[in-house]
Amino acid sequence: MQLQLLDIMDLSRNMLDGVIPVELCTLSGLRDNKFISSIPPSMSNITSLSHLDLSHNNFSGKILKGNQLQTLNDPSIYADNLQLCEDPLPEKCPGNDEQVQPPMSTSNKD
Repeated sequence: MQLQLLDIMDLSRNMLDGVIPVELCTLSGLRDNKFISSIPPSMSNITSLSHLDLSHNNFSGKILKGNQLQTLNDPSIYADNLQLCEDPLPEKCPGNDEQVQPPMSTSNKD
């Protein structure tokens, strides 16, 4: 079954769990479920998205950027996903703030 004429499908509050299947990556209403893992990379390919709500799940990792996702900069989109990081959230991903230390000198100055 193909849903070629579907404009809106909201699967919020359905207790869906696991990783978001690729087939659902074009949906905008996925809040209040139990999705885990990172946000699927295929979501960054969406070109006609005007609204997105991934809040209240268990996503982790860096928030994707690309196409329409760059224009959706409201932090509430990602609320209550405690392990998500990067813009538009204030939390930075581990490793982004590391300062590179200069190499230690191995010469002897005796």
